[in-house]
Amino acid sequence: MDYILLIAGLCLLLLGANVLVDSSVAIAKKAHLSNFIIGFTIIGMGTSSPELFISISSAINGSGDMALGNVIGSNICNTLLILGATATILPFAIERQQTRRDIPFAIVASIIMALLACDRLLFNSENTISRIDGIVLLGLFVAYTAYVLIKSKGSNEETGAEEPTRYDKINVFLLIVIALASLAALLMGGNMFLDSAKSLARTWGMSESVISITIVAVGTSLPELITCV
Repeated sequence: MDYILLIAGLCLLLLGANVLVDSSVAIAKKAHLSNFIIGFTIIGMGTSSPELFISISSAINGSGDMALGNVIGSNICNTLLILGATATILPFAIERQQTRRDIPFAIVASIIMALLACDRLLFNSENTISRIDGIVLLGLFVAYTAYVLIKSKGSNEETGAEEPTRYDKINVFLLIVIALASLAALLMGGNMFLDSAKSLARTWGMSESVISITIVAVGTSLPELITCV
């Protein structure tokens, strides 16, 4: 039963993320937002929604190891699995700003996360990701997002978000209902996936951090994998 719930939860996560992205893009188009903003915010953050909901559910349920393991495992999957698979299928060019701005910031963000988690090394106290640490990380995210959006004004960068979606002709109020329903699917799928993964971890004699950095991380990274490929 745990295997069935694991697969069902993953399917709900993938379906919810896919519907959320498509419906949000359609809403953004009706609001006349630029292609860059749609791609950077809705597509980029929408494909990360499974990781977000899994990690939040884990933290609420007292499974901090699974929350952190999911974050670390997903970052590893994004860099090695997804980028590796994409480049293997078809090599692609890298824009100058990505090597000068985005990639260095991604490295710095990982270093900051490592430092915030090393309380025992720096302050001789228990290793935790505290509420203050969370505020620092959120602040950096908001600052980086604002910086990128400001720098993008007047640019002609293409994100691929201009392609039509199946929701373009649907009324905006119905689109909002669809988006909310997809969020509910993400919540339900996240809880199902989390509970079954924890049960399987106990059955296999594995720690929650190990199973989250492998099965959970790979599963929640599938939206990015599919999008990139």
